[in-house]
Amino acid sequence: MIAIIAAMDEELDALKKLMSDVREKYMDGFFVFEGKIEDNDVVLCKSGVGKTYAAISTTLIIKNYHPEYIINIGSAGSLRHDIRPGSVVIPVVCAYHDVEVPGWPKGFKDGRRTYYLDEKLIDVSKKIADRNTYYGNLVSGDSFIYLKEQTDKILNEYPDAFCSEMEGTSIAQTADALKTPLIIIRSISDVTVEEGNEISFEEFLPVAAKNSAEFCKKFILEMNKYA
Repeated sequence: MIAIIAAMDEELDALKKLMSDVREKYMDGFFVFEGKIEDNDVVLCKSGVGKTYAAISTTLIIKNYHPEYIINIGSAGSLRHDIRPGSVVIPVVCAYHDVEVPGWPKGFKDGRRTYYLDEKLIDVSKKIADRNTYYGNLVSGDSFIYLKEQTDKILNEYPDAFCSEMEGTSIAQTADALKTPLIIIRSISDVTVEEGNEISFEEFLPVAAKNSAEFCKKFILEMNKYA
């Protein structure tokens, strides 16, 4: 069984279109959809937005389904002018940008708020990557990033960050604690360092959701070669 987690309906629906034999279930407050991607058994969970829902849904998925690995799909805001809407970002490491503890330095090298994604899964993803696929660092927090002061703070503290969103690091922390391999596949919906990105988000969210879901399917099929 492969588990897939998406935060929003748009991201969920894009993946459901690629599934067959879909059966809806209700699991302790969360909607899950069991089905297949070709010959692969998958369960898709709608986590809801934010770190708390992400952690709860990931825990429930792991405890109820014991997946071989988890894929977190969805959208993200680019923190770089050269990573444009529709591009796919595969994080190698992720961190919380909104955790503030005296004495804890910011940056991706601080292991107390930083989590590495599964190297084997990332290596397989590189076999299907194209020129619009980027490998870098992701930051998460419980805020939609659209103000200059927000991006300035993040890039001052995490200058190597490629993109930001609201669930990935929480899913990574939970998967790490429960010893379950994880890969994050995010497609860019907006460029947070450019004015008006909240409008861009609404425009490009369907594109980002579609691109993330399609990369997810290709990844699962590629993983079959190494089973």
